[in-house]
Amino acid sequence: MISKLRSPVFVQVEITSDCNNRCLHCYNFWNYVPDIQKRRSLSMAELRLVSRILGENDVFYTTITGGEPFLEKEKFYRFVEFLQDQNIRIMVNSNATLLNEEDGEKLANSHIEIFLVSLNSLNPQKHNFIANNDSAFEKTIQGIRILQRHKINTAVNMVATKLNYEDIYLTGKWLYENFGIENFSATPICPSSEEHRQLELNSKETFKSLEQLISLRKELNIRVDILEVLPTCLFTDYDGTNIREIVKIFSKRMCTAGNTTITIGSEGDVRVCSFARESYGSILRDDFKKIWSRMKKWRDDSLLPLECRDCTIVDSCGGGCKLDFRTKSEGCKLASISKTTIREKQDIFFSEIADISMDAEYSLSGNIYFREEKKDLFTLVVSPMYFIITNKEGLSLVKYLTGLDLFTPSSIIKSLGFNYDNGKKFFAELLNKGFLKSLKGARGWSDK
Repeated sequence: MISKLRSPVFVQVEITSDCNNRCLHCYNFWNYVPDIQKRRSLSMAELRLVSRILGENDVFYTTITGGEPFLEKEKFYRFVEFLQDQNIRIMVNSNATLLNEEDGEKLANSHIEIFLVSLNSLNPQKHNFIANNDSAFEKTIQGIRILQRHKINTAVNMVATKLNYEDIYLTGKWLYENFGIENFSATPICPSSEEHRQLELNSKETFKSLEQLISLRKELNIRVDILEVLPTCLFTDYDGTNIREIVKIFSKRMCTAGNTTITIGSEGDVRVCSFARESYGSILRDDFKKIWSRMKKWRDDSLLPLECRDCTIVDSCGGGCKLDFRTKSEGCKLASISKTTIREKQDIFFSEIADISMDAEYSLSGNIYFREEKKDLFTLVVSPMYFIITNKEGLSLVKYLTGLDLFTPSSIIKSLGFNYDNGKKFFAELLNKGFLKSLKGARGWSDK
């Protein structure tokens, strides 16, 4: 169904390629490729053009990133205005080192949905070493304080490498206790160069990283996550007691590169994701629909390794990071895993999907936006993480729910005359995709 999308749902825009840090794990490949000297920023006119094109193609969310976007503050705030004029919701990815009180006020008035801050460790010396900047830690923490003072929805992400993965629990706990950060990620590095191989976590180190996140979730009741894709079969090697919880939380992401997301670089080049080097055209010169069409191989199974194509859980797993498979010369690292083992553990991998309680009371969990993909096929989005694709009946049902404070799925199915089994399946999808919550809350509705 995702292959039916007429445009991406989420877009990252690198408004500049420059940065005041030089992180060892940085995915910006021009830092590592000698013959590429990519140091420029999108002009104000180009940013206006980009926002107009994204608006015309009904993109729901844009993340403003870099490089470091606050090296271009005037352009940053104007781009925010351009995007909001197109009814596009905004997220920010920054190291927060350049923020001041004026920025805090502007950001608060800009209604930024999520401000994601990069932090390498609670240890100042380790953070600065990884960032290649002796003042990075102090300035990042100052930036977090500014964001919190102005009540900006702030999340923090660590890129987990061999240098810092043992600090994950302590860093998350320190951020919560000192700054009230309740949204914390520790993402295993996705190598974008050979230099990154020495930083890459092995499977045991990956599991140790995830266990630390689970401990934070259990002890502090904060939201933990990773921002990249781990194939489900990776967990066949895990023998810890947290297997169900780890799989439930950390194997739910599928590769979205060129699928639901794209990245627009600081020269206007369009790539399938921020880690990718290949450009599929320039948003400043080429027809956007043609660029999107050139990425169609990322929306079918042609880039999956052969070992994944006959797997019994590939539809639920997605096969992990497609870019990772394409760049690793040794081929699929999961090729030796027995498909019998996959089948034996399938109940563990996917038994934690929530089953809807048909007579329990629910409400919608937030504002819901939609667009039409083609006749009788619609994309519904409730947050930067969650969307579903449905038909006209599903759209009508969700529209109907927006007028209700609380409801039970069984009563809705009965009153609207839907088939019970189909209705239950759809409500279960709404629940598992974050559209429903059991507590009463605000919600709304908007056409894209």
